[in-house]
Amino acid sequence: MEADQHAQEIKLPIPEHNTEKLPSAVTFFMATKQRRAVLNALAVFSSDRSQAILIALGIIEHE
Repeated sequence: MEADQHAQEIKLPIPEHNTEKLPSAVTFFMATKQRRAVLNALAVFSSDRSQAILIALGIIEHE
């Protein structure tokens, strides 16, 4: 079988450099009631969701 002459070659993405300090997203899905419960629980730690989850997980200390 002959390859399609018009098919484009898929190129790999350029490797990332010096991106260790850039923020990255953590995404997961849950039901509306679960999301509300998680946000309410995190609000006890901080109004900043990123800080709140890090505090709740013991990754950083509460300031």
